[in-house]
Amino acid sequence: MNSLLRAAALVMSLATAAAAADLQPGDEMIPLSQWREMTEGRTVWYSLNGVHWGKEYFHRG
Repeated sequence: MNSLLRAAALVMSLATAAAAADLQPGDEMIPLSQWREMTEGRTVWYSLNGVHWGKEYFHRG
C-alpha cells in the first residue's frame, strides 16, 4: 500500500511540474551547465505557490 501512495504522489507531482513548465513573464531559461554549477553537492527543494512538493539531492561529480 505504501508504494501505491508513493506512486500516486509521484504522478501528481509530475502533473503539477508539467503544468508549471511553461515560462511566465520574467522567467528565464537556465543553461544546463549553470544548473549543474548551482546544484552539485546540494539539496534542491521544490515548491509551487508556497506549497512544498519535493526535494532532490545532487551528488558531486
